[in-house]
Amino acid sequence: MATVYLAIQEKFERHVALKVLLDNLARDESYAKRFEREARTVARLSHQYIVPIYDVGCVGKLHYMAMEYLPGGDLKQKIEKGLSLIDSLRIMKRVAQGIHYAGTKNLVHRDIKPENILFREDDSPVISDFGISRQVDSATNMTVTGTLVGTPHYMSPEQAEGEEIDHRSDLYSLGVILYELLTGDVPFTGNSAITIGIKHITQKPPQLPPQFRGFQRMLDKALAKRPQDRYQNGLEFVQALEMLEMSLSDAGSQTVVMQPVSSGQIKRTTQRTGQRSALRTGGARSRVAPPPSTMDRLTDFLLDNSKAFVFGGLGLILCVILAIWFSREPSPYVPDKAVVQSGIDLNKLVENANAALQEKRLYAPPENNAHYFIETLATLSPNNSKTRELSAALFTVYLAEIETALAQQELAKATQYLNQALKLGLYLPDQESKQKLAQVQNKVNALRQKQLIEAEEQGESGRLLEKGNAALSKGVLIPPVQDNAYSYFLQVLESEPENEQARAGIRAVAEALLAKALQAEQQGQSDKARTAVVSATKMLDFEADDHPLKKKLMDSSARMGVSQAEQEPSTVDMAAKLNAEKKQQQAEQIKNWLTSATEALAASQLVDPPEGNAAYFYWRVLEVEPENKIAQAGLDKVVGQLVELGNAALQKKDDGSATRYLEQARNIGANPIAIVQLTEALESAERDRQINSLVKKAENALNNGRLTKPESDNALNYYLETLRLQPENSAALAGIQAIKDKYALFVKGSLSRNDFTQAQAYVDSMQELLSRWADEQKGSNADALFKSLQNEVSDTAGGVATQAESYRQTIGRKIEGLVSVVNRLEKRPANASNNAQLRDSYLKILKVDPQHGGALSGLKAVSDYEAEQAREDMRNRQFTKALQHIAIIASTHDQYDALTALRSELADTEEKHKQSITFINAARKEIARGFQKPSLFGSYDDERKRLRKAYDYVEQAVGVDPEQPAIQSALQLLENEYVSTVSRMMASGDERDAARIVLDTQPYRWSPERLMELADELQRRAGKSGDNILSNLKSAFGL
Repeated sequence: MATVYLAIQEKFERHVALKVLLDNLARDESYAKRFEREARTVARLSHQYIVPIYDVGCVGKLHYMAMEYLPGGDLKQKIEKGLSLIDSLRIMKRVAQGIHYAGTKNLVHRDIKPENILFREDDSPVISDFGISRQVDSATNMTVTGTLVGTPHYMSPEQAEGEEIDHRSDLYSLGVILYELLTGDVPFTGNSAITIGIKHITQKPPQLPPQFRGFQRMLDKALAKRPQDRYQNGLEFVQALEMLEMSLSDAGSQTVVMQPVSSGQIKRTTQRTGQRSALRTGGARSRVAPPPSTMDRLTDFLLDNSKAFVFGGLGLILCVILAIWFSREPSPYVPDKAVVQSGIDLNKLVENANAALQEKRLYAPPENNAHYFIETLATLSPNNSKTRELSAALFTVYLAEIETALAQQELAKATQYLNQALKLGLYLPDQESKQKLAQVQNKVNALRQKQLIEAEEQGESGRLLEKGNAALSKGVLIPPVQDNAYSYFLQVLESEPENEQARAGIRAVAEALLAKALQAEQQGQSDKARTAVVSATKMLDFEADDHPLKKKLMDSSARMGVSQAEQEPSTVDMAAKLNAEKKQQQAEQIKNWLTSATEALAASQLVDPPEGNAAYFYWRVLEVEPENKIAQAGLDKVVGQLVELGNAALQKKDDGSATRYLEQARNIGANPIAIVQLTEALESAERDRQINSLVKKAENALNNGRLTKPESDNALNYYLETLRLQPENSAALAGIQAIKDKYALFVKGSLSRNDFTQAQAYVDSMQELLSRWADEQKGSNADALFKSLQNEVSDTAGGVATQAESYRQTIGRKIEGLVSVVNRLEKRPANASNNAQLRDSYLKILKVDPQHGGALSGLKAVSDYEAEQAREDMRNRQFTKALQHIAIIASTHDQYDALTALRSELADTEEKHKQSITFINAARKEIARGFQKPSLFGSYDDERKRLRKAYDYVEQAVGVDPEQPAIQSALQLLENEYVSTVSRMMASGDERDAARIVLDTQPYRWSPERLMELADELQRRAGKSGDNILSNLKSAFGL
């Protein structure tokens, strides 16, 4: 969008960054307006960690803005070179302060990322590029219609969804940067901006590596999906970082192992291939296993002094094991063996520090200044008396320099020394030093507030000068006409008596009046001329008598006979008088505000009602008089009372009210020590509640057998979460011991059943417990318990292995005996008894060795035998016996592959049997009705139907169950019925009807021999009578 040039601002002879809008974009009105908006936006901000704007304007078609030149590079470059943990936290805190300040002005940056965090020469960070920022109440949310602004890797979920955002979105982006500083990677990556945005909206960030678990809770809150679940302002973010920083600074003994790095590892590729290298070039600081801040500084010192560790052409490959014991009591320093071997001379450090202090090399040049030497010394020997003396001496010098800078109104210089004092404050834990530091911080902030007010007043002066010049050009010079030039220029001189532009304006007014006087004199208007000369002369009292214009006025006055008595108070006198009146009014107003503040404080109206509370009145005083001690002390009292109310609310377990009081106190910004105390108390109460909740969940899971499973809802998880919050929590330590004890009982029970597989599974669970706990930060009690459990689990594992081996040897002998029995049985003929004995032997072998190949194949063979017996019983319709065979298979070989099919086959055969028997019984019923001779005039049709119906039932039985044994007996019974019926009909002389019945059986699928004999007899009778029907028998049956 713009090009940035390094330029020189000639007026002040200083380097500036000159940002010029690209020519092709300048032609687009929307881009030009956006460029101007950025300038206006940043110009309204005045904060040490936000880039200041010096000038803005347009030359021809070129839109430009001049900003502070920041030569220290950007955060992305520093990340690539490598940052120590303490430096990372320092940067994050300062950027968070800048975001907080912008948030108080309802401004959202919307593109917080490493490239937009630049650095001054003193290494202090500055937020830049507010080109896509906007006011919270602005409707603008896009750079180009339909296109979301921001960088996907650092974009908050609500920004990715195109929703309304506020400063909490910038804090989310800052949380992403913190994650990147700790791990070397952003939490979410993808092939497209859409993919990354979706991950920000839907996925949880990956867990931090074990060595950064202390940051996990803070980052979980910083990267919460919902804004209301995050830190609500930058100060909360800063305080969270400070709590972590204190925990790091208070670390006791620590061992840090720095792994050697090959040249291939140090080289950084452009593609993301898993985790980035553990050590980086440019200082090669480790960010994979960072030690506490003191250790981090020692690492920097050793790496920076790399001459003692260079090995030929391989460069710096360092593997140092440092063990430093921080003693609680002062004692003579005894160098650690590894420090001695490294070649570091502590006495030389003390000598260098003293020399630098004497030569005023306080924090520059790099690596050759008092601060550097003392900080390194504090890292190596924090409790050494020389360390404390030198730290206190440098701290005192810093405080003195701050006071000097404040006295000279040099805010930038005071801020610079304050930053250095804050760094050194880490090594001065005494309360007195902290109080002194807080006091000078308040003074620096007061000067900053004063200069802001002065800047605002200068802005008002500019508007008055503009109006004065406009009135001058119109010829509206002096009262009584309203909006006259002289009145505007005089108002400027009230607050700025030496303002040259206002004086020049008054000179111009006087010159114009002189011209009018001379014109009036020429026209004979002497009174008018005298009045004009007198007015002009009074205006120029601030000029010397030899000023050319003043000499002209004095000459004109003398010529026109203007006496000294006609002179009225001069411009300077009038301005002084007006200024004195204004100061008197301010003093009276301050008095009234202080009275109102005192009354409001007495009535406990601390922050309410709006514009009628104690804090409001004190702030009004400080706006006019930033160094007013009464107002400053009053704000401290307001904060103190709010903190007392917050503590009282905590006692009542009313965290909501306590949080509200804390937020009100933070918004006031005074009495930081009280605010920190309430913050710690509130966090402690919240931590206690979380701990109690976690312990209850853990006990519930423990009592219900959820020891280490399922993945999230188990006792071990809850106990470990508790220990992360409170590493020495006795309930959690006892709970972990109880988990181990339960597993030990389970192991014992499994061993009593000779179930070594299950016993080993329980041992694995115990070892998983230790593995998951190993990476956690542990206090002394936790560490002692951990080591004790390690020994117990190791003993248990060894016992299981020993007992399992003994058992295997025993069962090996048993198997040998069983195999010999099986060999004898397999040689015998197959029968039910032999099969049962084989099955029993195979099962005994498998009980001892479940994977014995011979026994498994043998068990299948005996199951095959039982299956075949079951099928034979099914064919014989002996279903009870078939079921018994199947039950034997199911009870001894439930993994038999044909078991399901066999059961299905039995059920199917039984069903078919039932259906076929139903048809057979129906056929028998028809047969049982017997032969019924028709009446004199009747027919044999019913007989024919009865017999055919009986046959049809038999046919249906065949269709359902062809193997049904009862089918043959039914057909035999039907044949007997046919023979009996045909014989009776022939005996009655009804051969024709008999022949019809015989012909009915022609399509039947059977072989009735006796019926065929009757058919032969009917054929013979047909031959005698020549009956056609009877003759048909021959063709029908092939007779």
